[in-house]
Amino acid sequence: MLTSFLLDTDTAKNILACCMAFPGFLCLAAPRLILNFSVSESNKDQINDLSILLFRCFGSQAMLVGSVLYSAERLGASGFQAFAAAMLPYLAFNSAGLLGKAGMEVKTLPNLCDMFNNILMLAVSMTGLALSATDDEKRSLE
Repeated sequence: MLTSFLLDTDTAKNILACCMAFPGFLCLAAPRLILNFSVSESNKDQINDLSILLFRCFGSQAMLVGSVLYSAERLGASGFQAFAAAMLPYLAFNSAGLLGKAGMEVKTLPNLCDMFNNILMLAVSMTGLALSATDDEKRSLE
């Protein structure tokens, strides 16, 4: 399972960092491309300079979180727990988008990609939480 793939909490932390930073980079570097790919044809006329700016802000925040995660010396149990809990509203938004209740029609493929990334981050967070207990035991023995 995933725990056998992740060797330690540092690996889990770095996977979370990449899961945040890469999509953030795409939103920051190519917001119009990502929006055109994500928004349905009937709503493309709503893409404007403000939505581009907001998308870039979203991307820069995601890159910032990824950078902070990557540069952090250690992420403990409470950090993994908080990250797992933080994924739940994103998964709710993905589900609402798939059900057509998000207020704006969202194309299925980009939403599924985002949902996959969010599920991956939730799974890695839960795995990191389990591994952090093992790491804490090792540290207490040293």
